[in-house]
Amino acid sequence: MISILQKRDLFSILFLAILLFATRVAVFPGLHTLPAIQVTPFYQWLSGIMDFPDAVNFIIVNLLLIAHAVLINLLCATHGIIQSKTWLPGIMYLLLAGIFPWQYALQPHLFTTLLLLLTIYKISNFYEAELQIEKKLMDIGFIFCFFPLVSVEGWYFLIFIALTISFFIFYDINKIFLLLMSIVVPIILFASVTYVFGNGKMLNQFLIAPIQNMDIPHLMSNRIVFGPLSYPAILGGFGALMMQNRIGSIPSKVRKIYYTFFTLIVLEVLILVLRKNNFNSNATLFALPLSIFVAYFFNHLKTKWLGEVLFAVFLVLILFTQLVLSKFA
Repeated sequence: MISILQKRDLFSILFLAILLFATRVAVFPGLHTLPAIQVTPFYQWLSGIMDFPDAVNFIIVNLLLIAHAVLINLLCATHGIIQSKTWLPGIMYLLLAGIFPWQYALQPHLFTTLLLLLTIYKISNFYEAELQIEKKLMDIGFIFCFFPLVSVEGWYFLIFIALTISFFIFYDINKIFLLLMSIVVPIILFASVTYVFGNGKMLNQFLIAPIQNMDIPHLMSNRIVFGPLSYPAILGGFGALMMQNRIGSIPSKVRKIYYTFFTLIVLEVLILVLRKNNFNSNATLFALPLSIFVAYFFNHLKTKWLGEVLFAVFLVLILFTQLVLSKFA
C-alpha cells in the first residue's frame, strides 16, 4: 500500500480516494461537540453562523483537512524535508487527522492547524529572502493575532513563534520591536472595540485563559486517547531518529525546519498538560508534526514488507479507534 501511495499517477490517486473513504465511513457524518470544551468568544460567534447540518459540516471539515494536507506536501516539497518527491506527508496527515471521531467536527484545532502551517511557511522562508525579514516578521505577528481569537490556547503559540524564529535569524532590537508591534497593535485595536461596545467579560475571556493542570485521575480517564496516539508517536519517534542519523547530510535550512516541528511537539505536550478542559481537542494538534516524522519513517524504511505491515496496522487502529470512541461520544 505504501509503495502505491508514494507514486504520482492516476491509480495512486484513485487508491488514496478509496483509502480516505474507507477510513472515514465509520464516523460519517461526524460529531458536533466535545464534552467540556472551552472556546473563545470569537469562535463561539463564528460557530454560531456556521450552524450547518452534520453532513455539511463533515464535508467542510474534510475539505479543510485536504487543504492542510496540500499545504504540508507543498512545504515538504519546497524545502526538501522528506528528501524525496512523495505524497506521504499529506497522506499521513489525512490519516492522523482522522483517528478520533471528534476530529470531524468543526472545532478550533482545525483553524489552529491552518495558522500553524502558515506560520511555519513564513518562518521557513526566512532563509530564502533575507532582504524581506522585516516584512515577514510583521506577517508572522499578524498571523499570530488570530491564534488567541480561534483558540483559548492561542497565547501558548507565541512561545513557539519566538523560539522557531530564533532558529533562523539573529534577533536585534529593531526586529524584536517589529514583531511585538505587529502582534500588539491588532490586539489593542480588538480590545478597544470590545471595551467600547461594553463587552468587558468577553475581553477578559479573550485575554486570560485559566490553567488547569493535568492530574492523575484526569490522565487515567483519558487513557483511551493516549492509546491510539501512542502508535503513530512511536513510528514518528523512529522517524525522528532516522532523520537525526542523517543530520550531517541534511542542509542547514532543513535541519532548522526539523527542529521547528520538534519544538511544536514539545509545546503541544505542554498545552496538553496545562489545558485539561480541552484535552481531546488539543490531542488532535499532534497530527501536524507527527505526519512529518511518520512520513519520514515510512519513506526511508529499507525493509519494505515491514513498512506494509506497520501501515496496515495503522489503518486497522484508525478504524478500531473510530468505532470504539463513537460509542462514547
